[in-house]
Amino acid sequence: EYGLVGSEMCIRGGTRGMFDGGIGPDALRVLRSTRPVIESARSVSIDPVSVARTAALLSDTRLAPPEWEAGLHFRDGTWRTAAWVLVLDALNFCFWSVTPERWRIEYQGEISDGYWALVAALRRATDRGVPLWDADWLLAASDTELTALFAPATPGGVEIPLLPERIANLREVGRGMRAQPFAETIAMANGSAVALVEQVVRRYPSFDDVT
Repeated sequence: EYGLVGSEMCIRGGTRGMFDGGIGPDALRVLRSTRPVIESARSVSIDPVSVARTAALLSDTRLAPPEWEAGLHFRDGTWRTAAWVLVLDALNFCFWSVTPERWRIEYQGEISDGYWALVAALRRATDRGVPLWDADWLLAASDTELTALFAPATPGGVEIPLLPERIANLREVGRGMRAQPFAETIAMANGSAVALVEQVVRRYPSFDDVT
């Protein structure tokens, strides 16, 4: 419904309809924060006719949630899965190296880079008994132990970019989960994705990656 209404408003008034509440609440301030970019863009633009066409198609389609990718991602059916994903997301940024070579991980005979290397590194750690969901472990582990989580596929290989920042984020996750177990943070959101994002940003400042 929001998509159709918003699309019709965009057709009548360019992109103005995106910012006046016509397509629903903007609790996470995504539209407000991107408005200056959209309004001043010269090389790209939003095609309101295509937006309306796509919204019409989606409004008549019942979309089921995608299946959880359980090949590499950890899943045990408990709160630990959510905490593991929190750790993953806290580390999921910038995989570009200053050299042509990239950071790579070997897991179960497969070599991965980028995001999938990060997933493989954390899954490898979990398989080895590292409790990434344990706040006390994240805070007590040495920098050497945390660095070892990202050990490249070959000795002396390219290390993961921004390693100190990633170690700092792991410490931050530990502090946040020690202050409030992540299962409680999820429960407080009461099924609202927006409320959960607001809780995460408040308790884990690195997720508030805005300028």
